[in-house]
Amino acid sequence: MEQKVVVPNGDRKLTFDLKDAHGVALLRQTEGNYDWTPESEISVGPQSNYRIPGENARTEDDWLQFGKADELNGDLLSAVKTYNQALKKFPTSYELLRSAGRLDAG
Repeated sequence: MEQKVVVPNGDRKLTFDLKDAHGVALLRQTEGNYDWTPESEISVGPQSNYRIPGENARTEDDWLQFGKADELNGDLLSAVKTYNQALKKFPTSYELLRSAGRLDAG
């Protein structure tokens, strides 16, 4: 739905509010205001990679990331093995079941 708004005075900053049907705010943008990461939180130079822990200490997400890395590197057999190992520890994980099933189907 297109709606035109007439701006009476160009000297003021405008704010756009997007709300759902119940009036709950979904988005708010004020002209000229930006959400920046503070300079103190920015790390320049080589970035550290997340190190996946050993098998006994892995979370469900660690297993998923490990299998996904195998998939992205084209090692599908290793990815299937990883997902199947993970399913022994997390047998009801939807994401692990889906990932293993996707490769099994292929």
